[in-house]
Parts: sequence; structure tokens; C-alpha cells
Amino acid sequence: YALADLQAAPLDASTFYTGEIQGFGLFSLHGVPRKNFYAVKAFRQLLDTPVRLATRGEQPGRLALCAGTNADRTEVRILLSHFKPAGDRIELAVTGLPWDGPTLVETFLVDATHDLAKVREFTVPAANLRIQEDTHAPSVHLVRLSKTPGTK
Repeated sequence: YALADLQAAPLDASTFYTGEIQGFGLFSLHGVPRKNFYAVKAFRQLLDTPVRLATRGEQPGRLALCAGTNADRTEVRILLSHFKPAGDRIELAVTGLPWDGPTLVETFLVDATHDLAKVREFTVPAANLRIQEDTHAPSVHLVRLSKTPGTK
């Protein structure tokens, strides 16, 4: 959640100093990844689409949202961090995708039972779409949108 919020802050750099600070680290004392490791990994995957896109609908203290596209505009990634309960279903309205035609939608989830696992994959016929994400806090959703092969 904090990494998403920092994207709009007047800050040049932020550092995570250690990976194993008891319950707050990325790893257990035995090197086993914790849930926050997978949340950071999801954020890292957002960085593969570094051209930042405008988002609306963030709810301070509850819901953070970031989006970006890659340099050749063939993929969009949306990171949704659901920190506190605000409802079980969130609708993402995506407009202005840089391609026409079908869009492949893949959703990856970090929650109590998923470690950045792909939980959904489907294709929609249009580039402008609405995606409903069933959520429960705390959770992190990484939604990857890409043009299907042969799409202009």
C-alpha cells in the first residue's frame, strides 16, 4: 500500500533496509518469503510498465491504485492494494487502451491463501472494458492487460 502511495509523493527515493526484521520483514528467519515479499514482487512487476497512467478511485487508508504501460504500449498493468475493508467487489473501468480489438486480462493475487498466483485469465472483445475484482482486505491484485496476438 505504501509503495503505491509513494508514487504520487514528492519523493525521489525510498529504501527498504532489510528483509528479515521479525514479523515486518520480507523473509522469515529461515529465509522463507512472507506475504509482504509477494506484495513487493507485485509492485516490482508494475515497474515493467514504467509509463505511468492516470487512475481515479483511490481511497486513502483503504485502497491504493497505480497503473502503467510499457514503452511500446502493448501492455498495461494495474496494481490494486486493498488495505482495509471497503466492500467485496471493486470495478475497474479501463478506457483509452493503446490498441484496438481483443484484450487479454490476467489477474494475480496476494492474500492469505495466494502468493501472487494467477487467479483469472480471460479475453474481452474490446479495448475499453470493465473488470470486477472480488476483494477482501488485506490483498494485492496485479491486473495485466495485453493486446492479443494479431491485434493492431
